[in-house]
Parts: sequence; structure tokens; C-alpha cells
Amino acid sequence: MAGSNRNPQPRLAETFTHALKLTEAGRLAEAEATLRAAIAKAPKEMKLLNLLGVVLKRAGRLEDAIETLRAATRADPGNASPWVNLGNCLRGMEQPAKAAQCFERAVRIDPRNPEHHRLLGSALAAANDRAGALHALQNALERGSRDPWAPMEIAQIHCNEHRHEQALQVIEDALARFPGHRGLRRLRASVLRRSGRIAEALPLFQELVDEAPNDADTLTMLGNLHLWGLNQRPEANALYERALAVAPGHVEAARNYIESLANSRHGDESQHFERAYEVACTLLERVRDPVSVAGTLQRVFLRAADYGRVDRLGDRAQLIRHWVAEMNVGHLHNQLGRVQTLEDRRLLLQAHRDWGDQIQSFAARAPLDRPARPRTAREGRIRVGFMSSDLRHHPVTYFTLPLIDHYDRERFEFYCYSFYPGEADAVQQHIERNVARFRVIREGSDRDIAQIIADDELDILFELGGTTLLNRVQVCAWRPAPVQVSWLGYPHSAGLSHIDRILVDPWNRPTDDSLLLEKPFLVPETWVCIGRLGFTDIAIEPGTPEQRQGHLTFGTANNPYKYTRDCFAAWARILSDNPGSRFLFVRPEGGAQCFRANICALFADHGVAPERIEFAPVRGTHMPHYNRIDIALDPFPHVGGTTTCESLWMGVPVVTLAGPAFFERLSASNLHNAGLGDLCADDVEQYVQIANRLAADPARRLALRHGLRDQIRAHPLGQPERFTRHFEQTIERTLA
Repeated sequence: MAGSNRNPQPRLAETFTHALKLTEAGRLAEAEATLRAAIAKAPKEMKLLNLLGVVLKRAGRLEDAIETLRAATRADPGNASPWVNLGNCLRGMEQPAKAAQCFERAVRIDPRNPEHHRLLGSALAAANDRAGALHALQNALERGSRDPWAPMEIAQIHCNEHRHEQALQVIEDALARFPGHRGLRRLRASVLRRSGRIAEALPLFQELVDEAPNDADTLTMLGNLHLWGLNQRPEANALYERALAVAPGHVEAARNYIESLANSRHGDESQHFERAYEVACTLLERVRDPVSVAGTLQRVFLRAADYGRVDRLGDRAQLIRHWVAEMNVGHLHNQLGRVQTLEDRRLLLQAHRDWGDQIQSFAARAPLDRPARPRTAREGRIRVGFMSSDLRHHPVTYFTLPLIDHYDRERFEFYCYSFYPGEADAVQQHIERNVARFRVIREGSDRDIAQIIADDELDILFELGGTTLLNRVQVCAWRPAPVQVSWLGYPHSAGLSHIDRILVDPWNRPTDDSLLLEKPFLVPETWVCIGRLGFTDIAIEPGTPEQRQGHLTFGTANNPYKYTRDCFAAWARILSDNPGSRFLFVRPEGGAQCFRANICALFADHGVAPERIEFAPVRGTHMPHYNRIDIALDPFPHVGGTTTCESLWMGVPVVTLAGPAFFERLSASNLHNAGLGDLCADDVEQYVQIANRLAADPARRLALRHGLRDQIRAHPLGQPERFTRHFEQTIERTLA
């Protein structure tokens, strides 16, 4: 024993070797006990602390591992190994910026090791320092990286910055060094998909799946192609389900499965939504930090009115910054209904601007080819473009079709650009017959699409979708038309400074124009009108719902992502003020148990019994259900638009709260332009008073029920030709 005390190192070496063998055999508890016993005798022995950190990491105890590895770095700050292991743990905790600091330390200690540079580059990319990441990854290649991970990371960065051809070249060069590598082949197919070259990507993915049917990564990527590239949700859902059966913890498969299910319209939509909610709840419990999946989860939890889980996703400002950095600006749409203060509204506006600046910086590096002498609007008819994935039987076209039907063909030429991957329906075919050109562009990069539009030499381009599903608003970053305007599809500034204007009217124009990034494209009366599509002669039943059903019914058909706790408080107060009244939700989510349970619980919090809440789980066939509603209550702050017009068309008065921003004033525009401006409130107290006043006035409700259609036709909201003339005059005034 004395001899052992004089020279303890051989004993420690034996202990280390034994613990290492236990670790490699997966006997982590034994390895931990062995190491802790040795560390008790030698608390500053770096090798023991370092290995214990690895054991704890493999056991999933990342916080304990980090604490131990920090001790290892203090014990021997000049050894790269504990810094690398600490960085890997921090990556596992989704703290890439802190991980990058550790890998930077490892690089300084051992700059010749290419893996240290590769790890640094990967962490910097995850922290959205793409320039720093490219520099570090290039250093890894120059120092003789012996695997394909560095070029894969480089290609991914190029792809994220829309440099698809550069990404593909990096992949091809890497494949020359690593022939047949599955990861590189998968990435090549993914980049082709993201660049719009779907026909080339599909057989590559299918070949990979045929080779390895249980490869969860490839199944997920092929699912992404069916989801985002082909809009084929049944096929995408089946592939994601297969991937999760093989790898239940596969985060990307779960996230995209949720995205696909939540928008699946085939079969039983309520069942799809219920399944999306189940997968979302499971994913929230699996991920350590929900920031990376928060955009997807918030969409489902908001639609399920599960505000407790929404709150668990993290700080709103932090999430917004993350989505902008990740270029996932579509997630900002669900934040419109979350604003409470003027500061919230300005934060959201700045987030859109920051995203737009990034997109336009990409576009500036690859400008379009322009004609030597561009045409002007004075050379023949004015060329007007409409760009959307929704130029078919869709609410966007409900309000576009009046222009198609009534525009002056002697003064204007209309050009349409659609990205919808499905077959043309009867509405699209009608539009095609009544415009100068209808281009369906299913493949191609954003720049390619912008060049196609630019080659048509438009005078003005209206984008109708913003960042909503399947739309390509980023095409406007290349400015394919000299004047570009947002309208209809997204009730907020898109974020691109090259979109010059946004279409507004005197009623929905913000109270302060600084709440828009664009200049107002101001039409004199109404920003939309009710045309023949979507507003047909659906029967209005005799009397009022109250007379037929024996009780007063309030209700809404608005998307639940617009609901808030404040809405439910106001709605419950109105129900309490009107004993015996009911509330009807006309929503496809109404067939899902999660939705029904959460809605009833929110009302119960304010003393309203579940039996007073009713559900009509329908989509597309919802219009007759307005016959069951006496008074529609708009959500706030993000109000209705199409649903407000539908309600009015069915003789149902709508009570709205008009806030300061554009997306808070859409219903106010509809109501004023239908002669119902007195139904617009300025605060919650007035909102409740207006609803109660209507509830106490059955004579007015009866008159509106059976007279509103004629009233609409006598006002700007129901006069398509008048609207079209104003639209044309505003174009001419803008181009003058």
C-alpha cells in the first residue's frame, strides 16, 4: 500500500482503462461508479473527469456531463479533448453559440486537427453565423478532413442561402472523393427538391429508399418532397409514419408529419388534426429545448386552443428572432393574434423587415437579366400581373375573380402566375381563358421564377399570398416588375422593401402608417368586394336561429389560431350576459376531442357550462351552418376577413374590435362597406356592449337576416364593377 501511495498513476491508468471498457460495452452505471470512486482519490485528474463526462452524456444526463467536463477543462485547460466533449454536450443542449466557443478553444489548442474546425463550423452554422461557419469548414477541408461531413455542411449553408448551384457543385466534388456515400446522395436530392427541380429529385430519393427501406432520414426527405414539392399529403403522411416507426425520436420526421397532418384535407380531417396534436404533444416532451420545433408546435397548439402548451414553447421575442434567423418567416403568421402592445406590433414588423433584408441580400448577388430598353406602360395596354398559388377555387380568388370578370380589356392586360402543383380546376380554367397569359410554374428557383415574370415586362405585379403555404413571395426580392404590391393573402407587410405598396382602403389602413413597411396602395372605398365565387344563393332559412332553436346563438367560423384568452373572456362574458344563449364553432377542428375539450375548459374558467358550447366540424360545406348563428363574434386582435364577408352574406351581423394595425381592421372595412359601421368597437367594453345590444334587438336581427344581401349589393362591398373601376384608377394613378 505504501508503494502505491508513493506512485498512484499506474493504479489510475488501470482504473481508466477498465472504465473505458465498461463504457464501450454500454455498462454506463458501472463505469460511472468506477470513475467516481477514482475521482474521489484524484479530483483533478483530467482523463477521469473527461471520461466521466462522456459517460454522463451517453446516459442522457447532459447537465451533469457539462458540469463534469467544465471541471476537466479546469484540470487541464491545454488539452483539446474535454473542450470538444463539452462542446458536443452544449450542442446536445441546443446551445450552439456556447458550443462554438468550446470548439474555438479546441482549434487554438490543436489547429491542425480538421475535426476541430469541422465541429466549429457546424456549431457556427447552427448559431446562424454562416460566414464564420463557411470559413471554419473550409479550414477543415484544407487540413485534410477524411470524411464528407464538412462538404455536406458547406453545401447545406449554400442551400440555405439560395445558392443551390454552388451547393450542388460542392456535393458533386465530395461524391468524387466519397463515391456512393448515402448522406451526400440524400443531400443532393434534397437540394434539387429545394431548388424546385422535383422531377430530378424524386427518382434519386426513390432509389435511396429502395436500397434501404428502413432508413428514417431518407424516408423523411422523400416525405418532404411529397409534402412541399408535390403537395401530396397522403403519400407524405405514410412516409413520415414509416420513419417514426423505425426511429420514434426522429425530430424532423415528427415535425414535418405534424405540418402535413395539420393541413391534410383528405379523409377525416378531424382525425388527421387529432393525430397531429398527439404527435405534437409527444414531440414537446421529447425535445430538450422546444425552440427548434416551436413554429410547428405553436400552429397545432393554437388551433387546438391549448395555450398552456403554447406558453411552454418559450419567450415570444426569442422565438421570433430564431425564426427570422432560420428564415422560417411563415411562423410569424401565427404571431399576428399574439400582439398586445404597440411594442409587440413593431417587433413583428421589424422581424418581417429583417427576413426581407436577408432575402434581398441573396437576390442582389444574382440579379436578373434585364432588357436593354424596358417597355413602359405608355407603350400599349398596361400589363398587370397576379402571382399566387391560390388562383383556383380558393378564398383568395373569391376576391380576385371580380377583377378578372370586369377589367377593361382595351386598357389592361392581365398576366397570372401560379405555383400550385395540383390539376387545374374549373375556376383556374376560367381565369386562363380570360387573361392574356396564365403561367403555371411548378419548378425552378426563386430567381428562375423572377426571370420568367420579368421577361413578360409587366408594369405592376400584385402578389396575393405573402408567406402562406405554397406561395413564393420571395420572388419579389428580384423585383421582376417595376412596381410591386401586396394584396389579399397575407394581412401584414411581407417584409421585402422591393414590394413597394400594400393595398388598403380608408377603413383598414392602419391608424399610423408606420405600422406598414410599404406605402399604401389606397383604393377609395373597399379593399375587396363580394363576387359570384363563394357567395352564391345558399338558402337563408325563415325567421332567425333564435326563433327556430328557442335560444340565442353566438358563433364564429374563424381559424382558431386567431383565438386568444382575451377572446374567450369576452365571449364568456357575453354568454353570461345572455342567459340560455349558446356559442357555435363552425370549424373542422370541432370533430377533434382535443379541440372540444380545450374550448370547453376555457369557457368553464369563466363560469360557462360545456353544454352551452356547440361544434359543427365541417370544411367547405360550412355556409349553411350560418343559419344556426344569430350573431358572429370576431376574434381579436387578428380579426376575420373572408369569414366576415361570408357571415354578412348569410345575413349574420358581425361584431368586431378594430385595433391599430392592418390585420386588426379587415372586418371593420367589410362592415363599413356594407353599411354596418356601428358594429365596430374600439375596445373590449364596447365590443361586449354592441353584442349585447344586438342580442336585445330581435327586430333588427330579423331585418338583417333577410335584407343584408340587398344591403350589400347597394354598398361598395357588393359592387364588383365599381370596385374594378377604382382598382384600375389606382393602378393608373400609381404608375403615372
